Amino acid sequence: YFLDLNEDRYLQNYKILYNKIDTEFIKNYFINSNFHDGTKLYINLTDDKFENEKYSFLVNFGNKINFTKLSLEQLKKKLFIDNNYLYLKIRKESFLNTLYNKRSWEDISIGFQNKQYRKPNHYNSNFWFHFSNIYVSSKFVKSLTECSNCTILNQNLHKLLSKENVSVKNI
Repeated sequence: YFLDLNEDRYLQNYKILYNKIDTEFIKNYFINSNFHDGTKLYINLTDDKFENEKYSFLVNFGNKINFTKLSLEQLKKKLFIDNNYLYLKIRKESFLNTLYNKRSWEDISIGFQNKQYRKPNHYNSNFWFHFSNIYVSSKFVKSLTECSNCTILNQNLHKLLSKENVSVKNI
């Protein structure tokens, strides 16, 4: 038998496993992403309540990708001045899990692991698509299969109609 951990113990282990912020790894992750659309991405790693800032940085996805570590004061000043950016406050352990395992950023977004701020307020679809579908480990690639439910339904309906000798006009 397999005994699963209770949620508190599981969360403790998760926090221990993804506790260390490796600045060089994070920098290289973004520089090697090969994403260039001009997006300025500000990230602030936080605690579970999105309150205590642990680490902040800016990634500029221009022709050359630039990574800059920021203090909290620098971050606030840049957000006040800049007119085009995506700013994410992300729970530290979720962010590190995503980067260290090259997982889909969609998990961060749909799992309520971040708070998003955009200026202007438009969806950064190129960014989200690239980091959720392109720049992910092969073991986390999503696969889409064609749904054949309608075909099966049609086949069963035709079998039923022909079996009972019922015409489509009577339905």
